[in-house]
Amino acid sequence: MRNPIYLKLSKEDIQRIQQQDERFLLKLYNDSFPLLMSVAVRYKNNREEQLTAVNNSFLKMLRYIDQFKLNSSFEAWILRILRNELIDEFRRNNKQSSLKFTELKHDIATEQFNFELLENAQPTQLLQFLNELPPASKIVFNLYAMDDFSIKQISEALDITIETVKWHLKTSRKTLRARISNLKLQDHENE
Repeated sequence: MRNPIYLKLSKEDIQRIQQQDERFLLKLYNDSFPLLMSVAVRYKNNREEQLTAVNNSFLKMLRYIDQFKLNSSFEAWILRILRNELIDEFRRNNKQSSLKFTELKHDIATEQFNFELLENAQPTQLLQFLNELPPASKIVFNLYAMDDFSIKQISEALDITIETVKWHLKTSRKTLRARISNLKLQDHENE
């Protein structure tokens, strides 16, 4: 079997999935797990919720493997399944909780965010900063900044207005910029 197997699947690989070849499925899960978990940790603070999202996504991949197109990226496909799982789970929880998106009546300008600030932060610090964002702002920021969703795509996926997406992006940027600035000040003081 090729390594890493998640980049492309052959027709034989798909047949092995459909036949539920346990050895192959375990190898596929183990090879896919780090990739899926690297996304899940950006969206979920809790290890149990991260694992649930990864496992649900893997199960959906098994269920819908017949929809996978040969010669396309398995990595991109399973990541799309995971993102959709995270979005669906967020919408389910949003309907059940008192946390609601605030619909804004005025347009909010989208200011540019200096992504170099994020690149200069340590990964663990960045993850900590993301985890401090409110859940709605966190999912909006992740979809936009990390997963390259457009504002319109986020609006449609989360069923919120474009202005609300912009508000969450603005709030996230402001919060992250402040946290990174504080970190830089602390670094300079420690020198």
